[in-house]
Amino acid sequence: MNIHQLALRYVIRKRSRSILLFFVFVLVSSMILSTSMLLRAAEGSLEAMGEKSQSKIIAEIKKEDARITEKEAVKAAELREVSFINRLARGTAFPSGFQPVISSSALNEGNVQVMLLSYDDLEKDSPFFEKRYHLVSGKLFEKGKGRGLVINRALAEANGRKLGDFLEFETKSGKKAKAKIIGLFASGNEEKQPDDTLSSLRIENQIFMDNETFSSLFEKQGCYKLAVYTSRPNQLAQTQKQLAKVLGPKVEMTTSDSLYRQMEAPLKQIAKATRLMLILTLLSGTLIVSLLLCMWVRTRQKEMGIFISMGRSRTSVFLQAFWESASLFLLSILGACCLGTAMAQLLRAWLALANAEDVTFSITLGFTDIWQLAGLGGMVVLIAVSCSLIPVFRVKPKDILSRMEG
Repeated sequence: MNIHQLALRYVIRKRSRSILLFFVFVLVSSMILSTSMLLRAAEGSLEAMGEKSQSKIIAEIKKEDARITEKEAVKAAELREVSFINRLARGTAFPSGFQPVISSSALNEGNVQVMLLSYDDLEKDSPFFEKRYHLVSGKLFEKGKGRGLVINRALAEANGRKLGDFLEFETKSGKKAKAKIIGLFASGNEEKQPDDTLSSLRIENQIFMDNETFSSLFEKQGCYKLAVYTSRPNQLAQTQKQLAKVLGPKVEMTTSDSLYRQMEAPLKQIAKATRLMLILTLLSGTLIVSLLLCMWVRTRQKEMGIFISMGRSRTSVFLQAFWESASLFLLSILGACCLGTAMAQLLRAWLALANAEDVTFSITLGFTDIWQLAGLGGMVVLIAVSCSLIPVFRVKPKDILSRMEG
């Protein structure tokens, strides 16, 4: 009869002990599983939150004659932790076929030009994102989603233009470009500007356009600001160092990750508390199972002594005892999967009461949790069985038998 059969027969024969140990394993396994699930959910939510937090590094030039080149922007976008870059550029141009809104009587070219502001994504890093300007009609262009112009409503009304019409621009060098109007905006401060404000500086003459159209007018001019977004806010400092090597000393960099830091704190507290609970669960589970096995092994010392004196190795005796407990533990995993999910939801509610009201994450049972339970629970069984058999393996079989007879 092999070791597995002997272990199974002993478990069946000692039903009361097996049932008690089974329920102990269910309780310990449920605690291990629930804390593991909660820890995985907290860590997963922290990572997902990093991608959605819009954490970024703002790199802005120090001097107008030292712009960020397209080559440097491409290198910045290729950095490992960078998820997206928003290139911001600006320049003045002469309107072709329409007139800017003019209030100043100054006789210079700055009073007959418009200000062109270009973005990869107008919904980010712009006055619209900051709520200083608001869209009246149409839409804003996004990265990879269309091209066009977003102009002030007053400029459109002064020139009889509407959505879908085209505006054309010309630079000093004679280059021309035109694009379609896709949005109209207003700021509410148009009437508050001084009358002597040059046309190129007036809000009405600010025209937002995509970078492709801007580049066709101003070749190799570069951008004055880069907004570099990262999906790993916890490595923002390292990304900033890498970006500094790409752009050099001509830029001044600032970071923006306050939202991530604000949301990170409660999740880190939950993760820290959960790790502590997992450690305590493992220690207490190991202690309880070890005490039970030690009590039961004392009644089996004569049996084990006889086995060893008959020629069975200590290894086979150990493996039989291990499989007796391991079989009950493996069976307890089924019950732990049901009970552990409910306990994880309860633990999450307790831990979130004080500091994590604004943080939500889902707790689901996955194969990773089951494998982790099997590994940690197996370690508990191995340590407990080893501790319970120390008194048996420390003495010779004949001493065990003589002591039991005496």
